[in-house]
Amino acid sequence: MKFGLLYLTDYHPEVHGTYTTYYEQMLEQIVTAEALGFDGVWCAEHRIPRFAFGNPAVFMAAVARMTSRIRWVQPCRSYPCTTRCA
Repeated sequence: MKFGLLYLTDYHPEVHGTYTTYYEQMLEQIVTAEALGFDGVWCAEHRIPRFAFGNPAVFMAAVARMTSRIRWVQPCRSYPCTTRCA
């Protein structure tokens, strides 16, 4: 059986503090999860401010820099809407 973390984040400054603190805590959790034997990290992407990651690849690059074994997954990719909605 494999275990992983799923991040479908929602940021609230009154609860989480600064963005820096918020992201540092998530990175610390992932490093700890790798040390505990977790297999992967899933990061959701949404284009809504303060909800999920606007660009998970940037966050996962930081994860890759700090880990060596844990795998990261982006469950889906959002693309900008190019069709006109009237």
